[in-house]
Amino acid sequence: MWNLKSSRGGDVITHRRSLPPARRLFIDCNPSERQKMRTRWVLLIALLVNPVFSVESDFGSVCIVPMAEKPDPRSAPGLFCGSEKLSLKIDAKVMPWPIKESVRIDALDAAARHRVVILCDGKPQQSFAFRFSEFKATELCLFLSDLYKTAQLREVKRSPWCKCNVRLAAPLRPASGTIQQEGITADAWKTTLRGGLHR
Repeated sequence: MWNLKSSRGGDVITHRRSLPPARRLFIDCNPSERQKMRTRWVLLIALLVNPVFSVESDFGSVCIVPMAEKPDPRSAPGLFCGSEKLSLKIDAKVMPWPIKESVRIDALDAAARHRVVILCDGKPQQSFAFRFSEFKATELCLFLSDLYKTAQLREVKRSPWCKCNVRLAAPLRPASGTIQQEGITADAWKTTLRGGLHR
């Protein structure tokens, strides 16, 4: 039997067997063990409430806004490029710039510095580097401005036109054969990026 403090003050005489097993275990522990148990329960509850806390916080994503098939011919000097010749390189990964449908690149290291290169017909046109820590979120939007064709990188929540339906995980360019993540052939890869998945 124990003397347990009630919420209204005073002692309440309680028999050990009348308590739940978890409560009996907690009371049987010494003060230092009780503190450790409290800490573990707090961490467990935090993970249950927000299960992505320990996983998605380590990774970021970039949603790429598609180019029009016939883009506006206006641009800053030397930055115009036909949609079929435009491509993108993030770190060591290369892909054609999507047309018609946005594409989201997942599983980018949120702690690393990433380099983006915009290419026209395989030749670099513009480039920049970024870290996810420079933004308030790890979901970013990459697009080319309509007027100048300069590359812009913003948070998705600040870019309402940035809506991704197709998701790709690194590596971006398949070597040959079948792409395991998507279950499509290498020939269908360009179709996925150029025109989206036809369902």
